[in-house]
Amino acid sequence: MEEKSDGFIALPGGFGTIEEICEILTLKQLQIHNKPVVFMNTDDYYKKLIDFFEHMYSENFAKSDYRKLYSVARDAENAISYIENYRPVELESKWFK
Repeated sequence: MEEKSDGFIALPGGFGTIEEICEILTLKQLQIHNKPVVFMNTDDYYKKLIDFFEHMYSENFAKSDYRKLYSVARDAENAISYIENYRPVELESKWFK
């Protein structure tokens, strides 16, 4: 999936959706790809997951720079706009220093 896609939008879904989008984020973190990743946050579906990401940053289990790995869109128009205007992300490093 990662090789053939130009970008990724996670629609509201179940465990498989979460597993797939987290794998895509991990591959982006490891600099295996640099494609746009969007969470479609319809009716705040992903709010608690994004809050959990913020918790990981605050507890230093993930670098705050990783916020650049994804976008959170409230609707399809914003998701498509993000993908159309995407500029590859430059991370300082994939490792903690």
